[in-house]
Amino acid sequence: MPKPTENTNPLFRREWLEENMEELYEEAPCGYLSTLPDGTIFKVNNTFLEWLGYNKEELIGKKKLQQLFSIGGQIFYETHHSPLLNMQGFVKELNYEITTKAGSRLPVLVNAVQKKDSNGHALFNRITVFDFSDRKKYELELMLQKQKAEAATEAKEAFLSTVTHEIRTPIHAILGASDLLRKNTPRPDQKELLDALQFSTENLLQLINDLLDISKLNSGLVTLEEKPFNLSELAKNLVLIFEPSAHKKGLKLQLEVDNDLSGYFIGDSLKIGRVLTNLLGNALKFTESGQISLIVEKDILEGGKKGIRFTVNDTGIGIPANKLEAIFQAFTQANDAVHDQYGGSGLGLSICQRLLAMYGSRLEVTSTVGKGSTFRFTLLLSPYPHTLPKEGVVIEEQKPLQNCKVLLVEDNASNILITSRYFKLWSVDFDIARNGEEAIKKVQENNFDLVLMDLNMPMMDGFEATQRIRQLPNDKFRKIPIIALSASPIEVVARKIEKAGINGFISKPFHPSELYGAIKIQSVIPKHSKTRSARKDLLEMSEIREIFENDDEDMREYFKALMEDLEDARKEFLLAADNADLQRFKGVVHKTKSFVRIFKPRGYEEAIKTGRLAYERGEAGSIGAATAEILSEIEQVKSFLQEQI
Repeated sequence: MPKPTENTNPLFRREWLEENMEELYEEAPCGYLSTLPDGTIFKVNNTFLEWLGYNKEELIGKKKLQQLFSIGGQIFYETHHSPLLNMQGFVKELNYEITTKAGSRLPVLVNAVQKKDSNGHALFNRITVFDFSDRKKYELELMLQKQKAEAATEAKEAFLSTVTHEIRTPIHAILGASDLLRKNTPRPDQKELLDALQFSTENLLQLINDLLDISKLNSGLVTLEEKPFNLSELAKNLVLIFEPSAHKKGLKLQLEVDNDLSGYFIGDSLKIGRVLTNLLGNALKFTESGQISLIVEKDILEGGKKGIRFTVNDTGIGIPANKLEAIFQAFTQANDAVHDQYGGSGLGLSICQRLLAMYGSRLEVTSTVGKGSTFRFTLLLSPYPHTLPKEGVVIEEQKPLQNCKVLLVEDNASNILITSRYFKLWSVDFDIARNGEEAIKKVQENNFDLVLMDLNMPMMDGFEATQRIRQLPNDKFRKIPIIALSASPIEVVARKIEKAGINGFISKPFHPSELYGAIKIQSVIPKHSKTRSARKDLLEMSEIREIFENDDEDMREYFKALMEDLEDARKEFLLAADNADLQRFKGVVHKTKSFVRIFKPRGYEEAIKTGRLAYERGEAGSIGAATAEILSEIEQVKSFLQEQI
């Protein structure tokens, strides 16, 4: 057999091979080192030396690897790097800064492998070092870009809040004035003008809301809030809302709901309702004769998944085939003639498509010009096995509210006029502060049951005014319910509201019944529960002393655990209020039953009853005020328990 040719081919001569390997080691694009187990360097390549500005004689046998690191790196080496290397035999991509001979810092990534003898004793370490400078620059640039993006988002949110407030505030005044004038039995010619005024203002408000929705969707401020809701009730309520307008145009409005879908489902009823409201509103706008129908039925998707299909049919003007895709684009309608005749922003269907995308669904449309259109979408909604109170708008007679004193903090003259008229209509005892400083002064001089706080005011805004009120020395100032009455979007101001200590939020323009409910909930809270401090007779102690046989030490341990439970309950009540979640409210009330049964805290039980009424009404302002009372009672109980510990 012939011998291998490597001995005769100069490319394979050993001395050439060794020379090439040495050159590769010395001139590699990364640093190579070998150290003793204690870190002493005994071999290093030229690349590493060039980076640091040393020669071999200055490092080999003279320096330990860890001595080249910054102070923080040296500590990390001793506490993490070395122990980990000894334990597992390697470390990967550890981030260090190496100090060069000139004193500058070089960011590097270090990898190391430990070589051991047959007995497992460490012989030496092989280290690979990568220059991390460029990557550091990229990371810094990314961080700066991230900070710029966050700053831009914050600026956009601030601008959105300001513009929204400036536009919605006068709209609130116009709608309020129109509503109050309607209550005064206007003449037919006056009623016609009021109808036109209300119609135009509501259209303007819808445009503003559409623009806000698009902005919030683009900013990622919209999330799904899934909770139990009655699907058939939602559909019925929507049809009831549109029925008068349909009747006025001579249209027949039909509702068909599958009998198997009459129960409760888990989903975001507000966003589903928003989509259906838009579809029904469009159908009503573009249909002059015939009928409109809303159909809710079961649907089977690919893979056998069970869904719920929503369909809105109309016999309206229809959409040309070449425009079926374009209508889902923002600010787009079927053609200019449609906009000229029917108006609108062209944002509604785009918003619907974006909202449905959050559910992994989309709108589909079929249409024939002159005959009508059909819009449909399918959602995967999980059934909710329990029963809940019947949903829908609670309409009740607005009786006088004479047991509640309210401070309205508002700088806008039109809003003061409109809100004051409602107060007088409901016989509410009220006072007015036109800025935050005046509000702080009046709160100290009077015993108010409720403060309605505008957020955007000159001199001192509502956030600072609330914080200053909460910091006043008397305990009552930390407990007085303060509800934001603002045109700013809740998504933009939510964090600042919580930080300031504001208990609830009513958005302008508001429905009068929402403001009425917020005041009424305060009028039914017993006065003594608002001012009572932590007293020795706050809780009935007889049963608990009997249970623990008057063992003070055991009782103290129990009280400590109970305080933790009450703190958890406090957080749960806040979460329930944030989402108007009746089931969560009931759940936390149930968890506190044993505490209530044993201690019988009178004020707490009254506050829970008030809270339940607020949730059943379903009005955000009322829920916020009730929650403030519940939390006040919890704090009093905790103060009492702290005294016993």
